[in-house]
Amino acid sequence: MTPGRFGEHGAMNNWDKIWKKRTAEIENRATVFEMFKELKRADGFDTQDVQGYYEAFFRQWECMAQRIETGCAGTIGSLYEIGCGSGVNLYLFSALKHVAVLGGLDYSKNLIRIAQSVVPEADVGCEEALRVPTEPRYDVVLADSVFQYFNDAAYGQKVLERMWAKAGKMVVVTEVHDQEKKTNTWHTAGSVSRIMMKYMRGWTKHFTPGDVPAICRGARGQM
Repeated sequence: MTPGRFGEHGAMNNWDKIWKKRTAEIENRATVFEMFKELKRADGFDTQDVQGYYEAFFRQWECMAQRIETGCAGTIGSLYEIGCGSGVNLYLFSALKHVAVLGGLDYSKNLIRIAQSVVPEADVGCEEALRVPTEPRYDVVLADSVFQYFNDAAYGQKVLERMWAKAGKMVVVTEVHDQEKKTNTWHTAGSVSRIMMKYMRGWTKHFTPGDVPAICRGARGQM
């Protein structure tokens, strides 16, 4: 769920300059929510200091987790995340949903070290999204706020095919951007953070709504 670190085939390599500077050190916090905030900061969500910023992200995760639980008939036995970053989602699924088997990958070695420290039971590794192993299988395979950073729809389809092959019950993909709203997105990004704009130059690839069903049909056709 961390912006754009997905290898030579589908990455915005400008982001590598940011993630290589991220430290692998993180402070333990007394509560789950405080730890959540610390991990979100490690993932790069540290440009805002406004009331309700992290609370909104937490509510978003709660909504996603509830939908996943419903789709799994109330029980999530295992979950794997593409682009797990610091392990913030894995941490929450462990601490709050008591998911016993967790795994994930990310292109940032430093963030994977953080994930290993906060969710030591999880099987996480440093690799690009396209190389996600299809075995072992997990109930849920998640890509949270990842697909919009891939270079093109073809790369996304290849990743999704591997996600389908790995998933036993559900494939979850969040935050697929709409091409028609790109201009509004840029205006918002520019007003929120000029620093982010510096690194987001060249971020021109978005899936349109029409691309998503085609990708899903293509992935299902490979099953």
